Amino acid sequence: MPASNQNHDTVVVGVKKDGAHPDLIRKIRSFSKRPQVPICLVHAVEEKMKFPSLYREILGSFDISELGRQLPEIHEKEARAALETMKATLDDQENIRIQIVHSEDAAASLIAEAQLTRASMIVIEVHEHLYQLIPQGLSVALNLLQHAPMPVLILRQGAPNHFEKSEQVLLVADDLSASSLGAVRKAMNLAIQWGHTRVIHLHVIEQAMHGTLTELAAISKKVNVGPMGTPELLEYLEGEMKEVLLRRTAEYQEALKQKGSTYEAMVQVGHVASKVGSMIQEKKPDLTVFGRRQRLHHGPFGFARVPFAAMLAQSDAVLIVP
Repeated sequence: MPASNQNHDTVVVGVKKDGAHPDLIRKIRSFSKRPQVPICLVHAVEEKMKFPSLYREILGSFDISELGRQLPEIHEKEARAALETMKATLDDQENIRIQIVHSEDAAASLIAEAQLTRASMIVIEVHEHLYQLIPQGLSVALNLLQHAPMPVLILRQGAPNHFEKSEQVLLVADDLSASSLGAVRKAMNLAIQWGHTRVIHLHVIEQAMHGTLTELAAISKKVNVGPMGTPELLEYLEGEMKEVLLRRTAEYQEALKQKGSTYEAMVQVGHVASKVGSMIQEKKPDLTVFGRRQRLHHGPFGFARVPFAAMLAQSDAVLIVP
């Protein structure tokens, strides 16, 4: 089907060789609130099979190039069979398409397919023990998070389908940057689409700011602008930041009320990643939404610290919005 005729709501899903569990498809349909959402299951087969020198010695009597050609073909057949078997168990099969690609970069293949079909989102599952996936599954996730031009939904494998609940809790972490604004808008639109959603809009004042405020308090006393100490400055700053959060969501407030959703703006002071992680553990959101910073060189594995902290806090679903 030409890209011009594709549905903008198509969801591209990265799957492994052994296929995808039917629960993953049900989660995606529940998330979109559309039982007939077009879904493209994409599995990437390594294009080149590389053998270390030791294997070359052991397999010296075999034609390595021929083996390297056959293995990807066998891999493709097995993957397609597994996906077809899973697809046969689902309702509305005509809206599910299977795509097997040969590539050295699984993340790039997923992005290319999403761009070709003008997909609204890319979805992948990760195991809860993230560090065990290095360098395979986790590297794919990180590459997607860094480079995908569309939102990426990361679901924890084996987690319940929270999107089937009558009411959801949605946490959006907002650092007040331009990149976070896109995440805020996406989160608000999802809450309106879902209805009956508790929205928690969180901003964390970085702990390092406390030292700056202490200096400002000392200066304020020296220049006779009033005895405004650090606690007063923090209280003032928290109030101002809360007003900023409310202004960033003002256009959505009425629609949220009409859909039976509630909205709460929260401002905390501390280490950003720790505060966000603690909020996830305390509120147990069904979905956590972040904006993607343009510069992601800081933090573990080259990705921003806050989204990573959220995933490590056992969040069942994280949406990264570019």
